[in-house]
Amino acid sequence: MERLIKEILVVAEDYLERYMLEGYEEEIGQSYKDLYLQTLGVIENAGGMTAYLRNNFNQLVDRHFTPEGLENIVSVLRAALLFYQNQPATDDAFWQYLHPKVTELAQQRFDQGFYADAIVTCLKEANHILKKYVKTKIGDELDGAALMTKAFSVNSPIIQLADITSDNGRNIQLGYMKIFEGAMIGIRNPKSHENMFPSKDITIHLLFQASFLFVKLQETGVFVKEETTN
Repeated sequence: MERLIKEILVVAEDYLERYMLEGYEEEIGQSYKDLYLQTLGVIENAGGMTAYLRNNFNQLVDRHFTPEGLENIVSVLRAALLFYQNQPATDDAFWQYLHPKVTELAQQRFDQGFYADAIVTCLKEANHILKKYVKTKIGDELDGAALMTKAFSVNSPIIQLADITSDNGRNIQLGYMKIFEGAMIGIRNPKSHENMFPSKDITIHLLFQASFLFVKLQETGVFVKEETTN
């Protein structure tokens, strides 16, 4: 996160300096909007400073360009950077408990503060692996919730996880179908289609959820180590 803040701050300071020298207000609109959204993402993940930074941001920074708004974006970013620089080193030992595929896909994104992207990338990969597997079995190309329902169907599963002739087995099969389906409906799709900024703690929980999907796919033989996204 500290590196991400520094990168955004460099850009913001550059725009501010250029504006002060040249006053090119008409050319800064989209760049300002990008800075606004990136700074919003930072304050959503600022730990104990969230309330303080959010209050300043909401009061002082307009969504549309103003010179004062640009100056205040720089001030908020400097405060956030100072906060992170004064924090003790974080313990990221949780990666050792995640499926290796999740670590491969998500760790760099997570370390750079791209939390939503880290989650979505993992879920897209799980979806891709299942899509490819199901297509080889039935010839149909499905996606998302429909793919999960078909793959783990209680009545005619392509991937069978329990003895579906018993009530207990059917419940297990249905439960896993809902876990996979819910990950696509409730996590992957909203993160892909909206401007969402999950916190660091929430992201870790969601990465464990994604990890569990890969664990189950590997247990069933659907996932193999060489599997990659096209």
